[in-house]
Amino acid sequence: MKTNRVIKIFLASSEELEADRYRFGNLIRKLDNIYEKRGIRIELFEWEDYDAAYNGMRKQDEYNERVRASDMFLALFHKKAGKFTIEEFNIARKAFDEQASPKIYTYIKDLEAGESESRELAEFKRLMLEELGHYWCRYSNFDTMQLHFVLQLQMVEATTPIKVEVKESQVKIGDSTIADLNNVPFTSENATHRELQSRKEQLDREIDNAESGGRRGFFGQRSRTTNEELANLRAERESVTEQIERQEKALVDTAMSIARMQGGECSPRMRTAAELFEKGEIDKAGAVLKEDDMEADATNAKLKFDTAAQPTAELTRNIERCAGEYMLKARIVVSGIADESRYRQAVKLMSTAIDLVSGRLPEETLAEYLFDYAVLLTDTG
Repeated sequence: MKTNRVIKIFLASSEELEADRYRFGNLIRKLDNIYEKRGIRIELFEWEDYDAAYNGMRKQDEYNERVRASDMFLALFHKKAGKFTIEEFNIARKAFDEQASPKIYTYIKDLEAGESESRELAEFKRLMLEELGHYWCRYSNFDTMQLHFVLQLQMVEATTPIKVEVKESQVKIGDSTIADLNNVPFTSENATHRELQSRKEQLDREIDNAESGGRRGFFGQRSRTTNEELANLRAERESVTEQIERQEKALVDTAMSIARMQGGECSPRMRTAAELFEKGEIDKAGAVLKEDDMEADATNAKLKFDTAAQPTAELTRNIERCAGEYMLKARIVVSGIADESRYRQAVKLMSTAIDLVSGRLPEETLAEYLFDYAVLLTDTG
């Protein structure tokens, strides 16, 4: 098939993450094969791949030119923040300010017991948090990072994105498994998800036992399971399985909202809520986004924007942050046990976000919000 577009990705990291870079390269090759059928190629640049021969330029200057020409800039950190990686990050930032490209995504690998981060990395994180408002993705294993990247790729390749599906706790693109949700903390550490999985496993055992001859009584004798009891067990297992599938889809949808935050504006509340969500602490994440506080900030942001003779970039960012809080809160609300009251609350939250951006942010942003709203309405029937 004719190639209609090439998505160029620059991957920056220090040598300590060599294994993660290698696995990431394998992921890109897999995705490239999938997207090639749609006329799209994915090209990864790593400094190891580049010709080391001297050609009259400082080698780092050549890397920086690659950064400027990329569509996605990914920076990986663990314990250290090398000066060249920081230089590349700053080049990407400047290029984005000038040409709205590349999209910048930062991943920081969790420290293990006995490890500590360098002073340079701590200072870099402070800069991202306090001065840039940049949200980074924490990851403890490659499933988490891989999932986040695929969700971010969906946004960069927005014209003909390949559908991400969730089936039996596996996140898939076509026939390829992208991540096992049992290895991703927002699922594996989620109390509600664990309870549902535990109940399903118990029901599986009870059904297997019943089908193989019945239950054991108090003194060890087998008691026959009636057809009605067995039918009830199967019906409950089917119901629990459906609840697990709905929740896993809602969790991945929330992860998609968080992935968007890396490419846009986010408030301190959003950052805290996202970090709690990533750890599987859904209720705490929702509690951080207090609706009274959100409403007060949104009212203030609208007043300043609407009364300004010419809205500034900062006033626009304030609207974006406030609307983003409502959308994230809506996603978190339906990430728990789905019921009618939760869906009604989520619908109200998304409606408020849409009212906020309507006529104030670009139509592309409004379209994204309307699409998310349509998906929610479809899910609720």
